[in-house]
Amino acid sequence: MVAEWPLPPSATLGSSLRLKGIEREVRARLPWTVRKFAKAETGRIVLRMLQADADAFRAASATISRTLEGIEALAVLPREAEDILTISSRERHRWLRDGRLKKHRHAHREDARAIQGRDLPCLRSTPHRGRS
Repeated sequence: MVAEWPLPPSATLGSSLRLKGIEREVRARLPWTVRKFAKAETGRIVLRMLQADADAFRAASATISRTLEGIEALAVLPREAEDILTISSRERHRWLRDGRLKKHRHAHREDARAIQGRDLPCLRSTPHRGRS
């Protein structure tokens, strides 16, 4: 069984890193046993499962549909911002200091108004693991 959801260019912003970030967001909302069946391909999310898993397929399809509603509003990670704007990490930091790019409410998220021209909500931040 196969289901596909198209991703508008306004969601990926032309970035393969952004596409992977959307894939991670979709997979994070799926049950552990189903995550490996959801893949991001150019311009779409694809769910491929065996016919025997019909109930899990229907549940996963509904979850993916809910997740992709308003996916354009997904916060932009720093490395995604660098890829979208084709700037280096050093240049991104300079843009933050100059005020050309604004940091989002939580650390490690960029306020994408400078990238996309509208307010974006924040995702749950993941804790940073220091080096041992």
